[in-house]
Amino acid sequence: MVAVRLERRAQHSWRWPALHASPQLVVYVLLLVLIANLVLAPLAMVALTALNLGPTATAPGLSLDFFTQAWASPGTWSVLGNTAIFAIGSTLLAMTIGVFFAFMVERTDMPMKGFAYAVVPLTIAMPGLLYGIAWVLLLSPRIGLFNLALLGLFGRDGGLLTSWAHVGFAEAPIQAYSMVGMIFVDAIRGVGVVFLMTVGIFRNMDPSLEEAAMVSGASASTVARRITLRLMLPGILAAFVYSLTASLETFEVPAIMGLPGNIYLLSTKIYLLNKTDDGAIASSIGVVFILLAVGFVTIYSRLTRRIERYSTVTGKAYRPRVMRIGTFKYVAAALVWLYLAVVVLAPFLVMLWASIQPYYAVPSLSALGRITFDAYAFVFTQPSAATALINTLLLALGAPTITMLLCTLVAWYVVRSQMRGKRLLDVLAFLPNSIPSIMIALALVYLFLTVPWRLVPIYGTVWIITLAVVTRYLAFGSRTMHGAVLQLHHDLEEAAQVGGVSWGNAMRYIVLPLLFPSIVSGWVFVALHAVRETTMALMLYSPSSRVISLLMWDTWQSGDVNKATATGVVLMLVTGLIILAGRYVDQRRARRITAS
Repeated sequence: MVAVRLERRAQHSWRWPALHASPQLVVYVLLLVLIANLVLAPLAMVALTALNLGPTATAPGLSLDFFTQAWASPGTWSVLGNTAIFAIGSTLLAMTIGVFFAFMVERTDMPMKGFAYAVVPLTIAMPGLLYGIAWVLLLSPRIGLFNLALLGLFGRDGGLLTSWAHVGFAEAPIQAYSMVGMIFVDAIRGVGVVFLMTVGIFRNMDPSLEEAAMVSGASASTVARRITLRLMLPGILAAFVYSLTASLETFEVPAIMGLPGNIYLLSTKIYLLNKTDDGAIASSIGVVFILLAVGFVTIYSRLTRRIERYSTVTGKAYRPRVMRIGTFKYVAAALVWLYLAVVVLAPFLVMLWASIQPYYAVPSLSALGRITFDAYAFVFTQPSAATALINTLLLALGAPTITMLLCTLVAWYVVRSQMRGKRLLDVLAFLPNSIPSIMIALALVYLFLTVPWRLVPIYGTVWIITLAVVTRYLAFGSRTMHGAVLQLHHDLEEAAQVGGVSWGNAMRYIVLPLLFPSIVSGWVFVALHAVRETTMALMLYSPSSRVISLLMWDTWQSGDVNKATATGVVLMLVTGLIILAGRYVDQRRARRITAS
């Protein structure tokens, strides 16, 4: 009897499965180790540095002195307050404009909806550093075109509309180097993201509840305020939290417009502390910065998971309907044109104008006689500029290729495989979404100061910037490819397996070709962000690894406005070429599939 019990217990006891060194298992283990090192090792170094256990410690030993020193300072709390004001103000303004346009495009009879849909997201393609420089030129107190125009219309001394509007400005109404200026510029740059995140939820709303309210006598404005917006609340809140997180970590606009006005945010404070070798204090602030970002990303994830509770699109009685808003539809269309002129065309045109002037001056007939293209000759002929262009090309090719390769494998293992630990792999790949860019760069600095990592000779080269970009966009790539892999039915791979095709060949000839459109889309997205990356590049560069965004930063900081803006125009051309290249590759493959 005892022998029978022991035999049954042995049969039901848990055993390690037999591990065979198959290519699938080897790739999975290597992938898990690589992702863990990319994400966890840098974060561990930041935490250890803040606790006086990192490479910067003069007398190693666990200590909270740096936390005390950082957070007992009134200056740190002032910076935290500035960051909160900036992030909340920018997010609220971006949400107001973005949600308004999304509502007008999808829920009203506003004309030129296709035009609006193409125009509103255009700011996404504008690099943050370039956008900040353009708006400094537009909002300069003495020579800024917008302030000159506002003073000409509403100035106390001879304003054309002062008496009519009952408004009179004694000085420039919007100062470039001010909190208001920073909030304004960051907000209009974020409108495109808010628009794209909310336009879909307005499109998919069942109008039956709105119709019932109108039949009951409610006005259009009441219906929009008390029904439409409330039903859209989870999606709008998700966009709000995402936008707030992005504003918390942004660096370019606060650096260009805030530092000259002695306005410091968390991102710029960490940059300055690291620049002055106060790395432990920067890490102590950065740990709290990361925790804040993680908290907001957690809230965002929960909101997006709970959106289905507000679902109004079902298989029953759903039909799209738009509201008639009368003559206001022409006002809304005019606002789209105003948005195009102010938010898109004005920054680009002022950059173009500044790049062909020896020194910046307000456009005039006399200034036309001073047009020169010397700044563009500098970009294409100077050795330092040529090095920056080559490094940018390497970054634009290397970062998205490595990112999408890793993310495609991560998505396949998470969705398809039965490997133990695949949930951990998914979490690790998503974790960088909650880490600010400047903290990723700071973490890599400390990581490569340690002895073991000196065996990897990439510190001070463009490849460490590439590594930072790959880490930063792991979350985006893995989420993109996760959805793409889910769309592929497993029958295709099972048929290949039954036919004797190896796992590697099935991935090469079946999975990757079918995922190609999603891979190209993700590749273009990462490449665009790689070529305009400033925050991480500024923390990790050396004289031989400067990229074109840093060339623009250096020339702007040295006062060479024409060279900085010419570099910015070239950068925009590079981003345009990346978009066209991605589109060409995608269309060419589509034609080949159609022909076959």
